[in-house]
Amino acid sequence: MSDSNNSIHEPCKACAQENARFRCGNCKSIWYCSKECQKTDWKNHKPNCNYDAEKLISIVVVNGDEVFDQKVPKFEVDPTNGWIPCVITEMIGIPVMVKRWAPYTKQPHRELGIFYMVDPVSGLAGTEWQMGCGVIAFAQMNKTDFPVQLFWDLYSYIYTLMDYYGDENFDYEKFKKNQLNYKSFREYQIEEHKLQGIID
Repeated sequence: MSDSNNSIHEPCKACAQENARFRCGNCKSIWYCSKECQKTDWKNHKPNCNYDAEKLISIVVVNGDEVFDQKVPKFEVDPTNGWIPCVITEMIGIPVMVKRWAPYTKQPHRELGIFYMVDPVSGLAGTEWQMGCGVIAFAQMNKTDFPVQLFWDLYSYIYTLMDYYGDENFDYEKFKKNQLNYKSFREYQIEEHKLQGIID
């Protein structure tokens, strides 16, 4: 059993208590609130306890200002399992989805998830995101690793796009054609990486 402070806290598999802090040290996919609960559930969990590095995937977890990568089993990023597509990243050419684990409305603090959830027409995120994102995670729809650097690259690009929405002569169709595509994002990414000294 491993203790993880920077993790997505699921309910305990044995007693359903919220925010279980321990997970199975073998498969890394089941959470418990105590060693006692893990022992109680072992008979049920043992047949499905399979650790396979090929079945793990990196996602990005955001908690307020904290951003970190997390390895989870690929089955956890099934698009039908509570994940919401990020429309603007899909238009950019990198389909990303988000899942919300612990929504709350406390302010103030910087909400990094807002820019991923903006509507590409209005440039605004829904009120459910503006009032506090809580603990959220991002994954690529194709179930490949989602590096933290790519998260920041997309975030930074979307952030710069917000300037276009403030222009009184904003033309969405022109904006969509020129900015909401992979080529424009990639050009921006390459330039930013050069400035940061990152080798692609």
